[in-house]
Amino acid sequence: MRDRLTEALKASTADYAEIRFETNDTTQIAYRGKEVETAASSKVSGGIVRACTKGGWGLAVFDSLDDLEHQVAEACQCAKLVGREKTELAEADAPVDATVTAKLQRDFRGVPFDEKLKLIESYNDIILGADEAIETSRVRYTEEFRTVHFASTRGSYFMEQRPRLVLFYMGVARDGSLVQRSGDAVSSSVSYDAVLGLEQKVAAEAARAAALLKAPPCEGG
Repeated sequence: MRDRLTEALKASTADYAEIRFETNDTTQIAYRGKEVETAASSKVSGGIVRACTKGGWGLAVFDSLDDLEHQVAEACQCAKLVGREKTELAEADAPVDATVTAKLQRDFRGVPFDEKLKLIESYNDIILGADEAIETSRVRYTEEFRTVHFASTRGSYFMEQRPRLVLFYMGVARDGSLVQRSGDAVSSSVSYDAVLGLEQKVAAEAARAAALLKAPPCEGG
């Protein structure tokens, strides 16, 4: 990828140009009440070229690396159309050259989808069965693994991996027209284990939602 980006930047005619390209692998599982609302995995990619000529900035957005040189040329042309003054950029001590890989204790990408679905289902069942006052639930699991590449005509290049997973859970309780909600979330960029063993916390949030139905009202003023 480094060679691909730096080679494309050779087509630049601007005072300065840079390319940022990202890929994002995402998995989402969501329950709303007893129904599975979302269960999907996807992979998207895209990037942007920024160029500056005589103080004017031009942009080109793309989702494929197939014609990257053309995107660089287009950004440079846009910058040329608006540039009227002088390009002034902050000075850097030295070009950046870095590769930052994710340090995962347990990579969520190696966990089977069915195992994740079973886990989210179990948390959802805990909420729904916690109290008679619980009307419905919300449980949502999201994971994403982003890989970011950056290169510039100043000779800088870096690649960074950015993993993240989030689990949100909420109980919704009802007593006639009175509705109360209570929820919490956990997040990690280190390990899939962060979303395991939360049965007591999930049950506590559902119980809190039911208990709020009997909370004394605050006095006005």
